[in-house]
Amino acid sequence: LNGLISGNIGTEDRKNANISLHYGSEALGFYGNYGIRSGRPTYLFTDDRQYKDGNTVTGTYTEDGYSAVDALSHTLVAGSNFEPDDNNKFEISGSWFLQNSLHSGSSAIGASGSTGDVLFDNRQTNDEVEGEGEGSLAWEHVFKNNEDHNLALEYAFSAFSEREDLAFEQTYAMPAGDVVLNDILIEKSGRQHEWRLDYALPVGEDAEIEAGYAGEYIFEDIRYANVTPSRFQLRQDVQAVYGLWAQEFDAFRYKAGLRAEQATIQPHLIVPNDLPARNRYFKVFPTLHLGYAPDDNSQFSLSYSKRINRPDADELNPNPEYSDPRNAESGNPDIRPEQVHSIELGCQIKRAGISLAPVLYYRYKYDAFTSIRTSLNDSIVLSTLANLDNGQSGGLETVLKGALPKVLDFDLTGNVFYTTLDAGNLGFSERSSAVSGNLKLNTRAVLWKNTKLQMGAFYYFPGITPQGKTKPFFYLNGGLRQSVFRNRAALILTVTDIFHTYKRIRQIDSDALAQTTTLKRKRPIVYLGFSWKFNNYKTKDDFLYDGEGLRK
Repeated sequence: LNGLISGNIGTEDRKNANISLHYGSEALGFYGNYGIRSGRPTYLFTDDRQYKDGNTVTGTYTEDGYSAVDALSHTLVAGSNFEPDDNNKFEISGSWFLQNSLHSGSSAIGASGSTGDVLFDNRQTNDEVEGEGEGSLAWEHVFKNNEDHNLALEYAFSAFSEREDLAFEQTYAMPAGDVVLNDILIEKSGRQHEWRLDYALPVGEDAEIEAGYAGEYIFEDIRYANVTPSRFQLRQDVQAVYGLWAQEFDAFRYKAGLRAEQATIQPHLIVPNDLPARNRYFKVFPTLHLGYAPDDNSQFSLSYSKRINRPDADELNPNPEYSDPRNAESGNPDIRPEQVHSIELGCQIKRAGISLAPVLYYRYKYDAFTSIRTSLNDSIVLSTLANLDNGQSGGLETVLKGALPKVLDFDLTGNVFYTTLDAGNLGFSERSSAVSGNLKLNTRAVLWKNTKLQMGAFYYFPGITPQGKTKPFFYLNGGLRQSVFRNRAALILTVTDIFHTYKRIRQIDSDALAQTTTLKRKRPIVYLGFSWKFNNYKTKDDFLYDGEGLRK
């Protein structure tokens, strides 16, 4: 039996603890992990709007507030692997997640328009419970002790449920004395079955055939209980078969494959109107990869692929979901799957402890997903999903890694690209284009024996949308790890967003609406933790940062 026990405390009442255990041998093993996490992070946001009729401003709206999340979550993962002989391997695994969250917030709102001026405070709560579970079974058979000739079968089942009970109280200073109450109940549930069968057959010494089947069966149910109750369901069945031929000629290799997919998507608006729909399609997705490796330290590649991204139930549901009385999101039952053609030309070169892997790429999307914001009756902003005519991007993605043994190692990832959006079908006559991307640098240094320092810097370029743009932002993370008790335990200090610069700003400017929104953390995130591993438990000495992102 071996394992790892860890715990952390942090700012804004953040606490977490984790235990990982493993027991057994290569022939039969059991593993498990349990984690508990709590906290009360706070976010600050602003929302400034101008409602317009062409060049004429017809109304304004300003909001300044905060949102806090008091959350408690449990995560459990367990499984077992069994190898009765050299040719067969079985694995069973499962996971469970449960989180209770009480969201609370307050904001000061001022608005003017055709109905006059208003000034009020908005207080809201959201009592949210979400849970999900997953189980899987897998079997792999190796033929005649040849690892390259194998058959693998896997089945997985997952289910989820969510419940949000939202309450809003608006106290008016202008006109004075009015108090408006709103309640919204949102319930979501769903399940998914997945089957996968993969077969690999060597052909001679230099070629291989791969073939397989994948099936995915999804059902989701979304229910809103408010002034106008609604219900929406989605059934989605996707079945696919694929074949791949791979071959090597000395330093040259290639792979050519084809995936055929049959999908049946059935969105069904049940309440307030019974509007079933059905979308069936059959599509073929080719892939081609060429590679050349003149030596062990150099590789060159050229590849083409086509893939598809399908909308989920929330993106198809036309019923608006309100985050507060003046902001709502809705899906689009007519949204089409997004399809992407991708071409990549890359290489990887290793020299004297340095690894460089640049990739030039071009991607063409048609029926690309995009978010569109519109104003409703000078008080509500509705975000919905639409298909662009097309979107194109081309750029350079590079990974640079290096190390000074036992002293320092680093990795620098950069992705800089030029993107163009054509939203003529949505009423935006001009194409929008911009240079965008991100840079990420991680360094790990040994300060002295058993003491490590890690720093991570992140920069995101400006981005574009059909209606506007997103502003650039930068943040820095840092961590210190001190190993103790002969490297069996460690003290860890991490800080996320050291200089408190992580701030998301989005701007849109259309004929009907000009809007600027901001969102940031109330303060940087600091964690102090302790971990202890026993009986040679294998784990990486990673620094774990809070990865919850930003949300209102």
